[in-house]
Amino acid sequence: MIRRIDFLASLLAVLLFLVCFPQGQAATVNEIVAVVNGEAITRYELQQEMRNSPAQSGTGVMGLQRDKDGDRERKVLRSMINETLFVQEADRLGMSVPDEVVRSRLERVRQENGLSREELEEYLRERGRDLDQFRETIRRKIKVNRLLSSMVRQKVVLTQEELRSYYKEHKDDFLPPSEVELSIILMRDRQELKTLRARIRQGEVAFSRAARRHSVGPGAEQGGNMGTVAFDDLNQQLRDVVLDLESGQMSQVFPFRNAQALLRLERMQSSQGEEAFSRVRDEVRQEAYSRKVRQRFEEYVDKLRSQAVIDKRL
Repeated sequence: MIRRIDFLASLLAVLLFLVCFPQGQAATVNEIVAVVNGEAITRYELQQEMRNSPAQSGTGVMGLQRDKDGDRERKVLRSMINETLFVQEADRLGMSVPDEVVRSRLERVRQENGLSREELEEYLRERGRDLDQFRETIRRKIKVNRLLSSMVRQKVVLTQEELRSYYKEHKDDFLPPSEVELSIILMRDRQELKTLRARIRQGEVAFSRAARRHSVGPGAEQGGNMGTVAFDDLNQQLRDVVLDLESGQMSQVFPFRNAQALLRLERMQSSQGEEAFSRVRDEVRQEAYSRKVRQRFEEYVDKLRSQAVIDKRL
């Protein structure tokens, strides 16, 4: 009995499983859902792609996810159309994948899943596939990756000016604050504090007044204000709460020191200077580069789609 293996995750979902359908479903399976420059995508292919793609929170006909509005189905179809365009463009540019590269990738997949060649062949055969078909699927995926590397990733250049600009715009995402000014309300009863929070949000009572009247915590006479403190001096629980807040924003009610707490971030001071930037330069570069690659990818896809003849039938 061959053990179950996960080809799909390790090879970008390269294997499309074949299943048996009762009589009467053949017409639905062979229905064409899109034509891309004369190349058809069938309902069967779409169903298999949806079956193998992530984020399946429910099932429908034949175990497939079926969103009521069909949004997920259309998103998967769009991805399949894009891949078809990539393969067509790679072929137009004369890109090819040598047989030895395909053999090497296939061998790596086999070894990573701990299968002998005979076990791999039997696994494919049970699903109506053979090694030749699997090799061609691998070849297709490698071809797409090479096209995107050449036309997207290699064309992205990140300048120092762009790097610093991205850091300036997203500084709080990379560095914890150096100091913060906080106000806090502590109460014994969780539900009472939740009700008080709702009243503060609705503008019925000011946070400072509520703290003076109800808080049993520090700084109650000062409206719950704890003053300015170094972020590193806060305990880990308060750090985690603060990092989820923006200036002027209240937290949810949370348990704290045998009581229930409501925290408001009054002000946040971030680290400054070249030293702070140097500490996170590599992380900033990775994030900025990834964003630019995504932008370039979208531009490239839009260009290919604008030049193509696409007939979507969903």
